[in-house]
Order: sequence, then C-alpha cells, then structure tokens
Amino acid sequence: MAVAARRRVHGGAAAAAGVVDGLGLSARAYHRILRVARTIVDLDESDGMREAHVFEAVQYLLMDRRVG
Repeated sequence: MAVAARRRVHGGAAAAAGVVDGLGLSARAYHRILRVARTIVDLDESDGMREAHVFEAVQYLLMDRRVG
C-alpha cells in the first residue's frame, strides 16, 4: 500500500511540475502548490495526492495572485 500511495504522490508532483512549466511559475510556487495540495489531501482524507488535488491547489494559487 505504501508503494501505491508513493506513486500517487509522484503523479501529483508530476502534474504540479507540468503546471509550473506551462505557466512559467517559480520553484517557490511549485513548492507552495505541493504544500496546498497536501493540505487538500488531508482535508479530503485521501490516501494519496492526485492530479485533482494539484489542480485545485493551482486554482487557489492563481486566485490569490489575482486578488493580491
């Protein structure tokens, strides 16, 4: 089970890396996305990070940039 969860985290991290490259975000933004995505995973009580968690975290980051 730990291996499967680890794969899902890597899949989420790969999705985050793709978003960072696509939007031209910084390394700091990449780590912020992962941190928020991990919080979303905890709130969702999921056993691993999925792309949906990463994309939700990206939406929060972009919304914060528009407001701030």
